[in-house]
Amino acid sequence: MGWLFMRDMGGYGTPRSYLDNQFTYAHADHRLTVLASSMVGSTYYAACERIEA
Repeated sequence: MGWLFMRDMGGYGTPRSYLDNQFTYAHADHRLTVLASSMVGSTYYAACERIEA
């Protein structure tokens, strides 16, 4: 858990869409996918799946 402060979301329309994109990635040994997410007030919650390659 932590704090995130931003001035620009890099073209994403909402903080949720920005964070979904940031937490969805692929590396050589695993990938992470956001299965579901929501914003409750200014707090971001996400359920993610990590799959080993």
